[in-house]
Amino acid sequence: MLKKTTYGLLIVVFFSCTMVSRAWSHEDPENPLEHRIWHLEQTVEQLTNQLNQQIQQEKKTVKVNSEHEVTSAHEPVEVKLNGGIKLTATEKKREFKISGLVAANTEVFRGAYTSDMQSTTTPPHQLGDTAHNSELRSLWVFLSGTVDYDWKYQMMFDMLSGRAIIGSIRYQGFGTSKLTIGKQRETFGLSRFSAGFAGEASPVSIRMAPLLGLGIAYNDYHDRFTYGVGIFQQRESDPDLNFDGSEEFAFSARGTWDPIRAPGNLLHIGASVSRRNFGGGPFQIKSRMGVHTIDDFFPAQSEEFNADSGNYLGLEAAFVNGPWTLSSELINIHTDELNSSITHNFTGYYLLAGLFLGDHTERYNRKNGRFKRFKPPAGETAWQLIVRYDELDLDDKGSGTKNKGITIGLTWFANRAVRVMSNYTWIDVSGSDAEVIVGDNSTGDTASMRIQYFF
Repeated sequence: MLKKTTYGLLIVVFFSCTMVSRAWSHEDPENPLEHRIWHLEQTVEQLTNQLNQQIQQEKKTVKVNSEHEVTSAHEPVEVKLNGGIKLTATEKKREFKISGLVAANTEVFRGAYTSDMQSTTTPPHQLGDTAHNSELRSLWVFLSGTVDYDWKYQMMFDMLSGRAIIGSIRYQGFGTSKLTIGKQRETFGLSRFSAGFAGEASPVSIRMAPLLGLGIAYNDYHDRFTYGVGIFQQRESDPDLNFDGSEEFAFSARGTWDPIRAPGNLLHIGASVSRRNFGGGPFQIKSRMGVHTIDDFFPAQSEEFNADSGNYLGLEAAFVNGPWTLSSELINIHTDELNSSITHNFTGYYLLAGLFLGDHTERYNRKNGRFKRFKPPAGETAWQLIVRYDELDLDDKGSGTKNKGITIGLTWFANRAVRVMSNYTWIDVSGSDAEVIVGDNSTGDTASMRIQYFF
């Protein structure tokens, strides 16, 4: 644009000089030089003003604000560089965003957590009551966007395993209702998909609640209520639950009510149910009880058996008052053994209390009845202290364990993209199979730290 303007100004200058030279031929012969200088000064001043105005206009078409938002008036796309890269058409009809998460763990653990090391052919220098492991815990990439206002897509890739965790398309042209098709989070439970308030999420919500499924789900909200129903392929659920990969299906539903909802003040109540067909595959509930780097060793285990079907029931509640947060979930599982009248019963629950050390509060999404990821205000940091009690009763029909755990965690939100989470967890293992799984190490504890970067 500026080049075109420059060429135009040169033509104007040439034309002006031509006209001035013609005027000079009719000037008063007594003052020809003075008139020529005056005409040139007027012409140069006029052209300079026009050029300066054009440059200022070009500068105004691109602006950068405090939110790292870049907008070009000559391009149909708005670019945001805050929490990933987001491209939005100026008419808001289309949108594309790419973001991600990188997380690294380091853990020191002993007692019940090291029982498996003592009973294997582990090299002598690694044996002992205390062990230490570190890992790159997560490397996730998120792709999401909107097409023609009403269609929204979402994809989540685990770059460490090379597989897609989430991949779905959602139609949201019904007003408040949404219809989602693809691999998605099931309509069950309160806890977040990623680790919640603590570095490691509760084993109750991670190992007893259905997490992901390939299927179709319908969700809606109205005033203070949300509800959702879905049908999912059973084989797409959490692989740690060890299903047989059959083509059986599951039906899940969830409803929530928040009778109190105001800034910094919330009361949330919810319930979930799920009916699942396992197709006769092997079924077992297992948990590492707060330590991720012990790989395939699980201090908490139920009996393994071939399952026909199961019924899941979840109850949830949360209360937020300024910096304080109280939340709890209870999950009960009834599973029918294949070709038998035997029914197995497993129960788990957690109680969590959180406190921000400052003027902050948890963020709540009223459209789906769940907490959002907390972000401190731009340019600020935040600290949060949590205490959580977990209990799993996986001992049934003379097999399995009973597990209790207490977690104390402190999270530093360095900014909106970086947080550092440190935990101390103590567990107690009892029940019918405790001696077989952990031997004489009926208790154990761990200190862990995780750093997460959201880009």
